[in-house]
Order: sequence, then C-alpha cells, then structure tokens
Amino acid sequence: MHIDIIESSPPLAGLEDNWNAVYDADDQAQIFLSWKWLSGWLASIPGPWFILAAKERDAADLPYVAFWPLRLQTKIEKSDVFGDIRMAGNFGADYTGIVCRPEAEHKVIPAFARTVRQMNWARLHLDNVRISERRWRLLTACFPKAGFHTTKVDKVIKADGIDNSICPYASLPNEWNAYLDALSTNTRQKIRRLLKQLEASSEYQITVATPETFDRDLKTLLGFWDKKWRA
Repeated sequence: MHIDIIESSPPLAGLEDNWNAVYDADDQAQIFLSWKWLSGWLASIPGPWFILAAKERDAADLPYVAFWPLRLQTKIEKSDVFGDIRMAGNFGADYTGIVCRPEAEHKVIPAFARTVRQMNWARLHLDNVRISERRWRLLTACFPKAGFHTTKVDKVIKADGIDNSICPYASLPNEWNAYLDALSTNTRQKIRRLLKQLEASSEYQITVATPETFDRDLKTLLGFWDKKWRA
C-alpha cells in the first residue's frame, strides 16, 4: 500500500468525492468520520492535524481506499516536551476511527500502523475509537503489546451528574418493518397505534429532510433540545 499524508484544507477539499465513496462503502463508518463533519471540525481546531490516505500504489489516477484522521498535540511535563498523536476528532466527536473499504482493510490498517510507528511521537492516544474487533487487532498488532494501556475516562458534569463520555448509538436495519420485527409484540403494537394517531392528526407530519429543508429541520431539532435541556 502507498500512504500519502494530507496536512492542509485545500487538498482535503479535493478529496470530498473520493472520501464520500469510501464512506458509503464502509459499514463501520459513522457521522464523525464523514468528510463534511471532519472538514468543518479540522478547520476550527488549533494546532496541526494530518490524515493518512491509502491507495494501492503511488499512481495519481488511483483513488484512495482508506483514511485515518489524526492530530498532533504538544505537552510540557516537568520541563520535558512531549509530542502526542491523537485521533483527529478529539475532543468534539462522540466516536473516532478509520474509514476504509472493507475489502482493503487487511492491507490498509497494518500499513497505517507501520506509518505511524515511523513518526516522531511520545504517546499515541486512541480515544473514543469505535472500531470492529477485527480492525482493532490489525491496528494494534504492529505495536508492542506492553505499550498499550486501556483506561476508562469519566467526563461527569458536576452540576447535574451527567457523564458526557456515555454516547449511545443504535444499529438500525435498512427497513422500518425489519426494525419493528426486532421489538417486542407490545412495543410494536404501541408504536403502530401511535403512528396511526399521528397520521390522523393535522397538527404533525412525518417528513424526510432534503438539502433544501436541512437548515430548517436542524433548527427545529435543536429547538426541541433547547426546550428539553436548556434549563
């Protein structure tokens, strides 16, 4: 595998279509690995960042098959300066990770790990990584096992006791009826009854966001959050 390093916004902007194609093919991809979210986030954070981009060989006409977004952080401890590598999504993403075409992961992820090992850093932080066990083994197999430590970090807000390190997610099937079939009979019947009431109401409606309505729909969603949690 050939690994390129993307370090600035202009070349990242040129990767949008390639990135989206890989994202769509990756069943482990999630919103915090999307080009749209990451490009906006990286443009707003202080300090350097870089993205490892993998392709089959060094040829300009070949598309990339995987991306690993990372960032650099310098720390001073007892007059010593340490260079740390972190996941690029920290500290704004609920989850971080690697976006990769599934058929290429067995070559790409070890190549990513070897590239990082050759860099100059003191500590590698794999915070909030949401990744399959298979990909995790491919990634960590290239590092000394004794050098890895797993730690649970609580981010409890003292004012209300809410732990912001808990970020639930749901794996959803492709069809609504398949989702309903996975529920209990009682829950399924309750949802269908409530949906019939909703459909009979003239006050509310179910719709799908489009590029034209996205800003309005997002404002509505955040308005619900504001009413529920602002206080």
